[in-house]
Amino acid sequence: WKYPRIGRALSTGQEHGQLVMDNGVFKPTTVGTPQGGVFSPLLANIALNSLDWRLNEHGLRFARYADDFVVMCRNHTQAEEALALVRSHLENELKLKSSPEKTHIATFSEGFEFLGFGISSYSRSMRDKSVENFKTKIREITKRSHNLDDDLIVQVNRIVRGTANYFSTAFSHNRSLFRKLDRWIRMRLRCMRYKRKWKTDNRRFRLKYFRRMGLLSMQDFYPRPA
Repeated sequence: WKYPRIGRALSTGQEHGQLVMDNGVFKPTTVGTPQGGVFSPLLANIALNSLDWRLNEHGLRFARYADDFVVMCRNHTQAEEALALVRSHLENELKLKSSPEKTHIATFSEGFEFLGFGISSYSRSMRDKSVENFKTKIREITKRSHNLDDDLIVQVNRIVRGTANYFSTAFSHNRSLFRKLDRWIRMRLRCMRYKRKWKTDNRRFRLKYFRRMGLLSMQDFYPRPA
């Protein structure tokens, strides 16, 4: 290894192995790295570094984070050539395969998904799957059988802060979506408070009460106009 400390860290991580679930049972394995693990992005960068150089050699503009990347082309012909180049390099040089479900050619007007965003010529916002993942996390902790207390607000704020910080970039178009999600979260909390879903509860438990409890608003994370 050119960088011994990195080599030792990777070797130690692989030696310790991991647990994977097989038919509901956790089993040890020493092959691969866990999804979302700290070593995964580093190993992806090491493995795909040669692909970066190959794309640069052909004058192609691209953006890559770990093993997710998008190549920008001027026309469909160049896009087909770039796709063939990527597949050839992955399979022949790196002995890897691209995901058939995620690998395709699309126009900017049609749009594409990248790192949780839906990106097109008219919008750059949270993709539908990202929104649903966010709602699933909120649903899990805001069941009506639970109590609405300070600890619950802390848990909700943790999810809101992480999601809003990531998606409230200056180039994104999520303001109206954040407004809807804020209202949806407050609706979930009112249902917890009164153990029901009823329109008149909006007047009984107003926004100012949520503010007093310390509930964060996703809209507040958006950069304010200069």
